[in-house]
Amino acid sequence: MHQGSCLCQRIKYEIDGELGDFGYCHCTSCRKASGAPHGANSPVDRARFRLVQGVDSLREYESSPGKLCAFCGHCGSPIYAYLTASRDVLRLHLGSLDTPFDKPDAPSGKP
Repeated sequence: MHQGSCLCQRIKYEIDGELGDFGYCHCTSCRKASGAPHGANSPVDRARFRLVQGVDSLREYESSPGKLCAFCGHCGSPIYAYLTASRDVLRLHLGSLDTPFDKPDAPSGKP
């Protein structure tokens, strides 16, 4: 189980199970949403994601056609994004996690 929240703690969520492979996205909307040169995101099945607090604080913004970003309407923290073409998969913003997470093992390139 993973837990996360926004900066002001109005939104809190839980994820049952492990996170998917994560990576860094350098698209304009991820850079703008994170305030950094990239966004660190992980796919999560919507069925495993549960808002436990702050549903009234969650806002969505269509950052590009068919891509919606969910964030806290009070502090602005990005929580997740999703494509309207695949609503069942959320792209979780890893900066919102409160519990530790590990990147899955990747090949090191060493023999």
